[in-house]
Amino acid sequence: MSERESFSILKNKVQTQSPESTRKLAREIAAFLKEDDIVLFYGELGSGKTLMIQEICSAMSIPPEQVTSPSFNIVRTYHSPQAGVYIHHFDFYRMDKNKEIDFFEFDDYLDEKGILLVEWAERIRERWLPGRVIRIKICVTGETGREFLIEPWIFSD
Repeated sequence: MSERESFSILKNKVQTQSPESTRKLAREIAAFLKEDDIVLFYGELGSGKTLMIQEICSAMSIPPEQVTSPSFNIVRTYHSPQAGVYIHHFDFYRMDKNKEIDFFEFDDYLDEKGILLVEWAERIRERWLPGRVIRIKICVTGETGREFLIEPWIFSD
């Protein structure tokens, strides 16, 4: 099976009804990730973007209490001893769409080795992104219910 074929296995619409089932989905995604992957999270405030990232990091042996949304710092970097990679966690909530991002050195992280996890991804220009990318759109369907539209694709470098 080619990388493109195995990558397309992730394409899915998934519904969860509890934080526990959302965490399980995040662990499944974490098992698939490798160095240089970029995961873009879309969703309204409180939809579960940070919860997903905390659980992805937890699945990679990073204690969840160390993973907080970097709203004021813009980026936090963690090291996964299990996966042997760095994880760069971005939160662009406070950024004006496509304006301040031009001034932030986001593209420098694209040149570094690691996995990029991006909250509020609608505030970046996707055309900047090389390699394997997973878009995860989160819709709130109830108090604890969520619908995840997972769209993987590969850009050529």
